[in-house]
Amino acid sequence: MTTETITKVVETLLYEKDVNVGVNKVIEIVKECVNDLKNGNIEFEKLILTNKLTKPITSYDNKEPHVMVAIKMKERGRPSNVGDRIGYIITNNGKKLIGERAEEADYVIENNISVDVDYYINNQLIKPVLRMVSLFGITKDVLNVKLNDSQGTLMEYF
Repeated sequence: MTTETITKVVETLLYEKDVNVGVNKVIEIVKECVNDLKNGNIEFEKLILTNKLTKPITSYDNKEPHVMVAIKMKERGRPSNVGDRIGYIITNNGKKLIGERAEEADYVIENNISVDVDYYINNQLIKPVLRMVSLFGITKDVLNVKLNDSQGTLMEYF
């Protein structure tokens, strides 16, 4: 999801001669992606995040999402090894820490677990888009537009 959206944003900003038109197109791209996320129109496969295990799971001090998922996988009888890429989805299970909300992608799909759409909007979509457009001199103020019918703005997601 992020890769596709960032690619569209970059292409729009590179090929659109008028910066204002480009910014408006970027806003529409973001709005479309946000709406797709909110309406459940994004395939689960596009929400999978991956990280590589660089050491045994017992050697990590901080329990990063992929490490927490690897621990859960081991408990479910599917242990992973150093060097494995762990695919996970951030769920909406009411827990506070991101590592506690991470769940094995297949497990989420099989058990129809709710995805944390706000996490994907805020962290996987809005932040990278803002970093990208800032390279073109576009500030947060320029992107201060409505994302939906509410009074919320794009900046509230940052």
